[in-house]
Amino acid sequence: MRGGKDFYRFASTPAPNQITAGVGFDGDTFSVFCFVVLGARWGRSLSLRVPEKKGLDRQTDGQQGDPVKVPFFLSSTTKNGEEVNFRIQNLTLDRLEEVVDTMLNKNLNEELFVKAAGISKSIEAITEMQKLYYSLLNDSQNAALVCCVDDERAEIAGFNMLYRGTNKDNMIEEMAKEVTHGFCDPFDKLNIEVYLGGAGLYVNEDYRGCGVATQLLKARKPLCEELSIPLTGAWFTGLGSQKAAEKAGYEVLGEMSYEELAEKTDLTFENAPESCKFMVLKIDSSQ
Repeated sequence: MRGGKDFYRFASTPAPNQITAGVGFDGDTFSVFCFVVLGARWGRSLSLRVPEKKGLDRQTDGQQGDPVKVPFFLSSTTKNGEEVNFRIQNLTLDRLEEVVDTMLNKNLNEELFVKAAGISKSIEAITEMQKLYYSLLNDSQNAALVCCVDDERAEIAGFNMLYRGTNKDNMIEEMAKEVTHGFCDPFDKLNIEVYLGGAGLYVNEDYRGCGVATQLLKARKPLCEELSIPLTGAWFTGLGSQKAAEKAGYEVLGEMSYEELAEKTDLTFENAPESCKFMVLKIDSSQ
């Protein structure tokens, strides 16, 4: 896709009568929204300007390494009967604005935590989100995976924004811990110093039910191997993303009921599943 690094390619289709509601908009954005929503509520803000688009240059000049080939293929047709081939690769600089705009204009209207917090109704909150996403994507320590249609147009079918979560001096992790304390701490439970965390999982409405979310979550594995990170994980807030993570081989490390989450955040969650789950995929370096 326009000079990016391929992680793998696949062709996909939804199964007949497959339930796909919410897949891609209820994903692994929990930690990010804890930072934005609760930070604003508790008098903390992200002291950043919208940065110049620099960081992703590394993803077009080979500094992130050669793509890792993953021998996984799924072949069938989409819900309108059209066979579509997809490829997954790292985000490139020329698609940066498109990805951030999509997160702000579409994710804000459908993601559970965002809807409950009313982020789309607050200019200040939207501005904080924009600054945070540009800051994440311009940091050479972070990454993003993009799934696009494998043709000349390279339409974006979905993407997963990612960040390097560490146990030291990480503002996103610290804010999330204030909400999730006592429920799940991957650093303590798994005795790790770093993991690849999720900052947003999105699937284009036209391609929901094609397995895009599951494939994006699977593609974290070769990325972790390339970056020498032993584990990837995130808080999955919706049933659709939880099912996608389960299909991708993720295991539940901890969970928190939405009743408990509502008490901690003073938010009201509508049409939420029973719980919010922290799910992980361990990377076997011996393979």
